[in-house]
Amino acid sequence: RSISAVVPVLPVPLVAKALGGGAANREELTQRVEGLIGALQAKGAVLKLPPQGMKAVLEEGLTPLVRRGIVTEGLQPVAAEAAVLRFYAASVPDTDLAAAPQT
Repeated sequence: RSISAVVPVLPVPLVAKALGGGAANREELTQRVEGLIGALQAKGAVLKLPPQGMKAVLEEGLTPLVRRGIVTEGLQPVAAEAAVLRFYAASVPDTDLAAAPQT
């Protein structure tokens, strides 16, 4: 618990957590990420996110997942890579916010 209290939340794990089983569109993903950020801040989590705003957070978080073939351009997890997506998401502390069910 003490370790997770000081490990920063980074864009890739944050977006992986928000994606869960997929997102219908970027607007939905943005809302989930914003909700997670708010819930994490309320719990005192350490966030290390780009200061340029939500667009940069999404870009830094989503681009590597798409390039590595973990998530499609359509924001859907690749079935064969679901465990990797869950691995990334697992580093984000749990919140009471239900971002999306993990596959």
